[in-house]
Amino acid sequence: MEDIRNLIKDKFVLPAPASSNDIIELETKYQIPIPIDIIDLFFKVSGTVGIEINNIFIYGTDKFKPLVEYLEEYRNIPGSEEFFVLADFSDWCWGYAINVFANKDEVFLVGRGGFPYIKVADSIEEFLQLSINNSSDLVG
Repeated sequence: MEDIRNLIKDKFVLPAPASSNDIIELETKYQIPIPIDIIDLFFKVSGTVGIEINNIFIYGTDKFKPLVEYLEEYRNIPGSEEFFVLADFSDWCWGYAINVFANKDEVFLVGRGGFPYIKVADSIEEFLQLSINNSSDLVG
């Protein structure tokens, strides 16, 4: 994941990394286990503060929230309460979420209208690499 930070910091001014207290507050607020790759991301990057990487806005701890807080239509879809939003594309044409209770850090495309989750990456690191490379695999 360190090379991801280097790729991003060469193009953008990065915010201060998240602290251990930021992570604890987030886990306590939502009563969730934050996956280690997300914690690693927050410790190294913690969002892109209004700067989009190829139209993808990566969230920091302040915007890492349940999917249903962003898209009400997912509230009635079983399992949706386990998904947290990691990023969005072009001011919420669609978003990218992870299941915080899964044993994998797969990233899924989610969108308005409650369409089915579409897996776009097998890991956070792969998602970030696809973002930086402007991959069409991330387009909904």
